[in-house]
Amino acid sequence: MAKIKKAQGNSDPKDTKKSQGKTLAKVLALFFGIALAYAILRGISEVSEYFMEPLVYYIGTVVYATLVGVLFVTFYVLNGYSFDNRDREIGELPARWSDEKKAEFMEKQPARRARAKKILFVLLPAVVAILISIIELNFFG
Repeated sequence: MAKIKKAQGNSDPKDTKKSQGKTLAKVLALFFGIALAYAILRGISEVSEYFMEPLVYYIGTVVYATLVGVLFVTFYVLNGYSFDNRDREIGELPARWSDEKKAEFMEKQPARRARAKKILFVLLPAVVAILISIIELNFFG
């Protein structure tokens, strides 16, 4: 509790407004990303129905799911081979790695984690769109 009160006591109203603006921008980006990803999935379905060719739907959804899988693996690798939200320490790295490789990993870790965060703005909407599509097909289709 002491850390929270200390952080709140030192907050500047300008910093708070900037932080709120960044948060709002991130939420809007996720919302529009979900809408776009869902529109892509619905577009695949509509094209398949228009041409009366289910193969279009199967191929389109497999390509979409494959891209989501690739994004997932890319996020995992860039995030330091973990899903947690903290930087790894040298002692946590594999013992079989040389000291040079460990030093290189530690040096590149902040930049890689920043790229991993950007990938989440594509990955999360794509996964949520799949979930919405599954709900739609199971309960309303």
